[in-house]
Amino acid sequence: MRKILAMMTALAIVMVMSSTVKASTDSIADVFPGLSFSGTTATCSLNVFAEHTSDQIVATVTLRRGNTTVKQWSNLSSNGYMMFSDTANARTNV
Repeated sequence: MRKILAMMTALAIVMVMSSTVKASTDSIADVFPGLSFSGTTATCSLNVFAEHTSDQIVATVTLRRGNTTVKQWSNLSSNGYMMFSDTANARTNV
C-alpha cells in the first residue's frame, strides 16, 4: 500500500512539474520533465527542445509535496536546448 501511495505521490509531482511553455513567437518546444526517487533523495530533471537554436528558454522547476514546496530552481535559462537535473531531500511516503 505504501508503494502505491508513493507512486501516486510521485506521479502527482511529475504532473505538477509539467509546465506550459510560453513563446514570444509561434515557436514550438518539446518539454520533458522527470522525477525519480532513491531513498529520501528526489532527482528532478527537465529537458526542453526549442524549435530554433536561437529561441530563448526560461524555466522554473518546483518540487512539491502536496501544497508544500520542497525545493525550487528559478531563472534557469538557455537558448535552443535546456538540460537540467538536480537533487533534493524528499521522502516518498506520506
